[in-house]
Amino acid sequence: MSKTHTYSVCIEVNLPAQRVWDLISKRYDKVSDYADQVVASRYVGAKQQAGEGAERLCEFNAKGTSYLREKMVEVDEAKMEYLNVLTGVKGFPMVPGDTHARFRVRPTGPSSCELSADCQARTKPAFLAFILKPIMRRTMRDFLLSVQYHLQTGEVVIPARLKEVRRLCA
Repeated sequence: MSKTHTYSVCIEVNLPAQRVWDLISKRYDKVSDYADQVVASRYVGAKQQAGEGAERLCEFNAKGTSYLREKMVEVDEAKMEYLNVLTGVKGFPMVPGDTHARFRVRPTGPSSCELSADCQARTKPAFLAFILKPIMRRTMRDFLLSVQYHLQTGEVVIPARLKEVRRLCA
């Protein structure tokens, strides 16, 4: 059994590519506005702004006992893509460094684009990746749909809105 598992998720977004790119790359620390499971997010580390080397902490509960720490690397503004690498974790079976997602925004027209995430996950213990892969794929799809929903409505995406997000954006 492979130690890492890969999966890809892609959605069509009826918004200009630059607007989508600006949200996911320029407002990197504000992921809690559009990721339903993240209750708080902020920059951590030396670089306190978006771009190459930016790090954020994504907290999944108010106590801070469940979080992911991520770093933005390999940023390519012209291609509208970056690699989001897991650098720290608490409360999840993910392995930092071996778990990451490459986010891409591709224009498909003047007012539309494709938003995708090519993901690699490694868990500890390793067999969990095989079990969790469908859940991780669904969670990433919900995340991408939530990006679209937040841009269209301006509303913060919370778990209670997830059914509406899926209905309006799928």
